[in-house]
Amino acid sequence: MLNILSTGLLNIRAYGNGAMAAECAAEADHLHNLPDLVRKPTTELLSFYLHRSKPHYERQVKDTRGFANDWKRLEDLLLEQQ
Repeated sequence: MLNILSTGLLNIRAYGNGAMAAECAAEADHLHNLPDLVRKPTTELLSFYLHRSKPHYERQVKDTRGFANDWKRLEDLLLEQQ
């Protein structure tokens, strides 16, 4: 989760420096619930992130490759917990 937050914050900085407000907003929307998931990790919150938040984000941005490995780890974790 911390890798995802770090990557997302770097994306926001790059988008901001490039005057890309829509991309900044999409990234912030993607990240804003993650602190709760870090504080109180539950299967329900992780499932919501992976099945709702992540697909929504993927539809809004062009390149999500920076998150691929971390998303895969989270998906594997969720499968183990179910």
